[in-house]
Amino acid sequence: MMKWILGLLVVVLAAAVVVLVVAQDPGYAILGYGGWSVETTLALLVGAVLVGYVALWLGWRVLRLAWRLPRLVRDQRERALVDKARGELMKGLMELAEGRWPEAERLLSRHVDDAEMPVLHCLAAARAAQRQDAFDRRDKYLRRAFEAMPDAEVAIGLTQAELQMSAGQTEQALASLRRLHRLAPRHGHVARLLARLYRRVGDWESLLRILPEVRRGRVAAAEELGEMELEAIRGRLGELCEQGDLEALKGLWKGLSKAQRHDAGTALAYAEALRALHADRDAEVVLRQQLERQWSEALIHAYSRLDLPDAQGALQQAENWSRAHPNSPGLLLAVARLAAAKELWGKARGNLERLLEVSPSAEAHLELGHLLESLGDADEAHDHYRRGLERALGQGEGRPPAVVAPAAEG
Repeated sequence: MMKWILGLLVVVLAAAVVVLVVAQDPGYAILGYGGWSVETTLALLVGAVLVGYVALWLGWRVLRLAWRLPRLVRDQRERALVDKARGELMKGLMELAEGRWPEAERLLSRHVDDAEMPVLHCLAAARAAQRQDAFDRRDKYLRRAFEAMPDAEVAIGLTQAELQMSAGQTEQALASLRRLHRLAPRHGHVARLLARLYRRVGDWESLLRILPEVRRGRVAAAEELGEMELEAIRGRLGELCEQGDLEALKGLWKGLSKAQRHDAGTALAYAEALRALHADRDAEVVLRQQLERQWSEALIHAYSRLDLPDAQGALQQAENWSRAHPNSPGLLLAVARLAAAKELWGKARGNLERLLEVSPSAEAHLELGHLLESLGDADEAHDHYRRGLERALGQGEGRPPAVVAPAAEG
């Protein structure tokens, strides 16, 4: 506007100057062509030229405006549609946040073709459809999002995988994430979601392979990463045990870091796998080293179940531990079993009776019953069998009195 005002002032000033000049001397001009000639004042000629120029300029502007008018109308209409789509996107997101899924989907999907960022409408509409368990519509919106913005394949794929995971569609989510991992092998969030999915389905070998990528991507808390790592190791140890692959089992253990091997739960899982594959000597070494680092009832209980042909060394080790842990239930059981293996019946019986005082259990009654039966004391053995059975059935000490049928009247 200011430009037009300044232009008008310049024209007015120029016209005033011309008028003053012409008033003093209008000049003289003659134009001739062939046998024709026109005589006039210079001022009139200049005025005619200016008027002609202005007329031509105005005519050009009118023609140009007429030519561009359809496009201007179309652009104005498109801007109005874009503004409307933007407004409905905001309303739709509010409805989505407030849990009104059908209304949110309707608003978000109505003006997708007119939106500035149609991918945002489609992704939000997909979430609204999923909330209604409308998986076909959800997948349709995701396809439209990709068609609208192929360059956003990773972002759209991540949204798809997250929705599939939350809907319990494990196989579909796994396929989506594996495809994304091939497409973007260094994408940390893709690796993290894959790790969580492998953990969910118990694919421990794949989880162990993907965890280094998750660590490099720095997309998971150290605590969560450590938990997944240990769980994967223990799960993989169990898988190799079921497969009966002792060499692979030992190879996996050797490949672990010192901190991982020193974890009590992992050491226990490895020892149990070794015992299941009849490698009790190796299991004894693992359990003994771990117990010397950190005492654990679970570990000493596993130690008590080892089948060692020469139990003398293990018995001596267990008795050494007894000085520091005299009331450990697992250690009392271990000493009793190892003493029985060496036919030290008195020591075995004494430790089992002490175990029943410290921590009575069905297992302790059963062990003592076996020992007494082997020593020929059948009555007391049967009493311990009965008491062990009652405790196993939850009918130990403090149970209500048994129901006894009244004697028949004679």
